[in-house]
Amino acid sequence: MSIDLSKLLTERRNANSANIDTLSTLEMLTVINQEDQQVAQAITPYLPQIAEGGG
Repeated sequence: MSIDLSKLLTERRNANSANIDTLSTLEMLTVINQEDQQVAQAITPYLPQIAEGGG
């Protein structure tokens, strides 16, 4: 069974990290940290549902 990953948002290229291989370690960590913060902000409204197991 083959799954087409091209349509998943999680599998798309991220313009914010397109040049991550050219950044210094500090710049790289900053980009990663900023992207991780977006995930935390996105799930905040759903924490009560997640806590109840209703995700």
